[in-house]
Amino acid sequence: MQAEPTSIRSEPLRWWVALGWGLLIGVLMLRGRAAPAPDAGLVGYYPFDGDLQDRSGFGRHALSDPVGALPRFPSTRRAFPNQVLGLEEGCAGITIPSLAGFGPNGHRGTTVSFWMHTPARGFLLGCARESDPGQSGFHLRIDDDRLWVSGGVGGEVGFAVPRNPGDWRHVVVVFDRPQPTNEIAMEVRLWIDGRSVGARPIEVNPSHLRTPLTVGGLSGTARGRLQGQIDSLRLYGKALSVEAIMSLHAHDTEGLGVAPILVRQPQAQSVEKGRDVTFAVSVQESADCTFQWQLNQTNLPGAQRAELTLSNVPPALDGGRYRVLVQNASGAVFSESALLTVFPLMPPSIRSQPVPVVVAEGEPEVVFEVAATGSGGLLYQWQCNGKSLPSATRERLTLRHVRPHADGRYRVQVSNPYGSVWSDEVTLTVNTYDTDEDGLTDYEELLLKTDPSKPDYYGDRMPPSLPAAESDLWRQLQGASSASSQGWWSTGFAILQILLRMPHF
Repeated sequence: MQAEPTSIRSEPLRWWVALGWGLLIGVLMLRGRAAPAPDAGLVGYYPFDGDLQDRSGFGRHALSDPVGALPRFPSTRRAFPNQVLGLEEGCAGITIPSLAGFGPNGHRGTTVSFWMHTPARGFLLGCARESDPGQSGFHLRIDDDRLWVSGGVGGEVGFAVPRNPGDWRHVVVVFDRPQPTNEIAMEVRLWIDGRSVGARPIEVNPSHLRTPLTVGGLSGTARGRLQGQIDSLRLYGKALSVEAIMSLHAHDTEGLGVAPILVRQPQAQSVEKGRDVTFAVSVQESADCTFQWQLNQTNLPGAQRAELTLSNVPPALDGGRYRVLVQNASGAVFSESALLTVFPLMPPSIRSQPVPVVVAEGEPEVVFEVAATGSGGLLYQWQCNGKSLPSATRERLTLRHVRPHADGRYRVQVSNPYGSVWSDEVTLTVNTYDTDEDGLTDYEELLLKTDPSKPDYYGDRMPPSLPAAESDLWRQLQGASSASSQGWWSTGFAILQILLRMPHF
């Protein structure tokens, strides 16, 4: 029996070998895509996941000062278990002894990359010693909305940082040497959230330094310690290219999605003791968000909704500041703090009393006014001579064109659900004047369009045939129906004179 050719038998084997290599190459390519961030030139990487350990593989672990306050590791940038480094007033900072001399000195370029929670204040990091300027290399300092960079000599250069409280910013600072022969002149470039902010020339200390790198402060000083949060600190012993910076930003933001966006912040509230009060926020696309309210930066048990309602608030809560942490799988953000003011329940009290008034008859406007304070809505009721005045229920009582019958004693009662109080009783005096002594006051004659200076009892424009006595006015009114006697014109003036003498008019 003739044997089969060897090439025919080995053909399936070649296919299997080729397929295996293809799968291996594919796996390697996929692993290459999921590889860590660019590590060319990396000298230290600190993700701050609950410790200060270096994850770059060089073992340059950071140390915290045991004398000062220890750093905290809250979960605020991404969903748990990712954590960030939180520093506050009293923390002495963190040192990395094995990175003494790190920075833009000699002929080296330097790149620093990190996440920063805004707003923040103080020194982010530096290889600097105030007590020995010759051993100062550089520092990065944040001042709310500006990032300041120093090369260890000369002054600082500043860059504006987009300010949006509660947001995390991806920051990359690059020190590059455009002139290799110049050991002092360098250029510093700033990138925020993958976008170039600008470039500034800067002078650096060319000396070899012995000062260790400090995170959250400067070596040998307690001034300007960081108050804020940072995350994912990477240190490079070279100036990264634009392509490398974009790749680093893409890696650090991979899978982050969109962090919560607050479209309505909680508002300050002022309430009385024993009332209910509600704080609320609105979040864009809040379906996957979780909430945790805080009072003075301390979590409130069970306060895990978009609204926080406090019932029967006691005076002890006066001055408290409330905020909420809103978090989803892509990030977290704190709302602004809202102040709660709690007033005690108070009965009304008079701060300003009404004053007596003396006017002439017909004064166009007389005003009595009171000022009062007290809890809730205040109610007012004015009185004249002990009788309540209809519709006089405001803090101001206005009388127009006053007549003698308005003479009297005025006061107001102010009340609320917790008590009442009376104002002082003041007088209104209405003086009348009859210049021509004809029985009609000057104001009445003005109403009748007569001359107050001519002593004509019936008015200067009345017909001379009218009766002279005041008692004949009623008889004149009774006979006024006869067109031949006085006429309707005379009758109208007679009626008006009688009405002017009636107190209720």
